[in-house]
Amino acid sequence: MAQAGEVAVGSRVKKMVSPVAMATPILRIATFHSSSLGSLIAALPALATLRDSFPGARICSFARAPLLPLLQNFAAVDEAHVRPGGGISSQAALMARLHGADYNLALSFSQGSNAFLLMWATGAPIRAGFVPSRMDALLTHKIHKEGPLRIPDALELARSVGATPRGEVAREWLNVPFETPPRAEALLGAAGIERDYIVVSTERRKSDKGVESPEVTPEMVQRLAERFPVVLVGLKPASPALREVGDTAHPVLDLGGKTDVLTLTYLCQTARGIFARGNGVIQLGKLFNKPTVALSDSDDPAGRALQLFGF
Repeated sequence: MAQAGEVAVGSRVKKMVSPVAMATPILRIATFHSSSLGSLIAALPALATLRDSFPGARICSFARAPLLPLLQNFAAVDEAHVRPGGGISSQAALMARLHGADYNLALSFSQGSNAFLLMWATGAPIRAGFVPSRMDALLTHKIHKEGPLRIPDALELARSVGATPRGEVAREWLNVPFETPPRAEALLGAAGIERDYIVVSTERRKSDKGVESPEVTPEMVQRLAERFPVVLVGLKPASPALREVGDTAHPVLDLGGKTDVLTLTYLCQTARGIFARGNGVIQLGKLFNKPTVALSDSDDPAGRALQLFGF
């Protein structure tokens, strides 16, 4: 049962946090993000909230290189910088740069130790992040979170530092560069796909219990391709079994390992629906209000997708 000063949210108990009283104007904000596409998408509404709440501040966001184009084309962010991978030694150069940049406020949407170290290096008097974490002592403001980052979590973190969500719609802040649609359309056109295609993500993802999510099978792809063109996406090419499903009424195009994050974003924006194993592509689909089916949602995910995508 929730104790005094706590409120139950879903299956989690979160501390009630009073917004920080700002003694000085917020002129420079740093945000740090994990390597997860799904987590970055979940943080976008919070970034828009920070922009609306601190209109005079310069927002500098740090993410892994493959995800950086999303931040570079997100209107709420003024500067997007690469957050290096590796251990503490690989963070040293960035930590030195952060130390002299005069940040007033820093937020980490990642619970990783490296992200907390980078946030601490900013020297910002207000440093907000999620706990539990091994380095939560570096935080001045803590929000409890379990599991993958969700939009309500990210908004709560922004709210805790004085930002006020006003129902910002993240997709309205995202500007896909003009050169991306022709590149994506050329890939689709080469396979004879014009419209009404389904994006199928084969990317692996482990559940919170360390058990891998169900796999996309050739039988699933076969069933989907009888009704719609199928575009396979992922960090790596799909397995031969998925690429060679036999004769189908519609083409199956494997773009695994061939798309950057902006091309993937455009594909999800223009798809009829999203069928995915992992969280990142599902979140991209939801960003654009697309019908989505995760493999773990149903005992018959392909049947569920055919029903949902057929409208």
